[in-house]
Formats: sequence, structure tokens, C-alpha cells
Amino acid sequence: MAIWWYTGDMNRLAKQLIIGGVYLAIIFGLSWFVYRAFVPAPTCTDGIQNGKEDGVDCGALACGILCPVAVKPLENSEPVIIKTGPSSYDVLAHLENPNATYGASRVDYVLTVTDAQGNEIASRRGSTYVNPAQPRYLLFPLQGLTIVPAKAALVFSPTNVTWAALSIDAAGDVQFAVRNDRFTATSASAQFEATIGNVSKFNFDAVDVTVLVYDSNGKIVGANATVQHTVVSGEQRAFLVQWPFPVPGAVRAQAIVTTNVFANDNFIRTYGAPGSIPGI
Repeated sequence: MAIWWYTGDMNRLAKQLIIGGVYLAIIFGLSWFVYRAFVPAPTCTDGIQNGKEDGVDCGALACGILCPVAVKPLENSEPVIIKTGPSSYDVLAHLENPNATYGASRVDYVLTVTDAQGNEIASRRGSTYVNPAQPRYLLFPLQGLTIVPAKAALVFSPTNVTWAALSIDAAGDVQFAVRNDRFTATSASAQFEATIGNVSKFNFDAVDVTVLVYDSNGKIVGANATVQHTVVSGEQRAFLVQWPFPVPGAVRAQAIVTTNVFANDNFIRTYGAPGSIPGI
């Protein structure tokens, strides 16, 4: 059997392929020239944002370095000093986190209390957490003061704050509801009772509750705190806090409920094994 090759068509096809390849090479070269002309190459060392950098000299694709996230500092209000007895006082500190997805997993602080002349008469050291987009109240009872406190300050430096990311979904999953709250005050004492509802899907080892008492002008005139342990998902936990002394001007109270979402041992699994929140 004979096989015939039609060399004319084969030569024509080869020429077309060669010409097409040349055109593609020219188009690619022109495109690359235009790209290089209008998109400067990232240097990652020149102190400016250029090329495909996500920030100044950073970016995973351009430089192989992630850009740092801009985290707003914690807002620190001046602590409130509340007289609770002849030589006893409560100092209430208030931190606010303006970041929606970043929380302070640890804040090392120093509380200082001074007299009218600025002399230190008491101090406390400790650490706490502040969840994303939430307040954090710290209550410091001071006993046996022989000098009247005039001012207090909660001091910490940015280097003493450990930031951690938390996904928005995870942050929204940690929710508590305060129901059936009732505040009563007499000339000799006061008390606040309510029910905490754990409406999240997590079981918590410790839930922090701070109760703030206000006068008719909205000024804080009293405070109390309690920790509720082993609060499981769906539970309604009743609690009661008392003031065995008068709280002048008190007309209403509010409970602030938080829990440390950055401590793995604060999450309790169904069968008792420690858990953790997704997104940390």
C-alpha cells in the first residue's frame, strides 16, 4: 500500500504556525513593555508604596511580607472613686476597645491612687483582657485608707498590650442576655438581681459580671462585681449582688457581662475537654 504526502499543504501550515508565533511574541513583548512602563516594579526597600505592594514595602505577593494591621489603641477613661465606708473606697476603671476584629488578650496594668497633693496612697498591679468592640470594667476595693483619695489612674503602655485577631463571626457568637433585672435601694443597703442567659453555642468556665449603679443624672455612684462559673450554652443563670451600706442617689443599675474569649481553658466542651473559639 502506498502512502502519499502532500508537501505543499504541509509547508504552508508550517509557515502559518511560524508567522503566528512571531505575532504572538511581538504582542507579548509590547504588552510587557507597556506593563513595565506604567506599573513600576516594587523595590520593598525604598520607603514608599509602589508596584503591587499592599503597603509601604510590604505585601505577600510583592515582597513576601504581610503588612501590619492598623490596630487602634484601647480607650482608657479616668477611673471613678466611690466612697463605701469611713476608710474604704471602690475604684472603677473602664477600658473600651474600638477594634471590631482585634482584642487585647492580655493587658498588664498598674492602678495608682493619689491624694489631693498627688502623693501615691495605694496601688494595684494586674492583668486583664478586652474583647473586640466591647467595654471592660475593673473594680478595685480599697480598705483601711487613712488619707482621702483624690484621683486614680490605670496605667499601661502599648508594649504591655498583647493583641490577637478574632473573626467577626466568632465575636458575634459570644453573646449574653441580661433578663429579669431588678434593683432595690434603701437608706441602709442596696441589691441587684438578674438572670444571665448564655445565648452562645459555647460553654464557659468563667463569666465576668460588673454591675454599675447610676443616679438620676447618669453618674456612676456604685459598682459591684461577681464571677459566674460553668455557664453552659442555653443556660439561664440567676445571680445577686449586694451593698451592705447606703448608695446615695442610686436610682438604677446595669449589668455588663463579658468573658475571656482568648483563654482556651475558658471554653468547656460537652465532655469536659477544654475547647477554643474558632477564629483566634
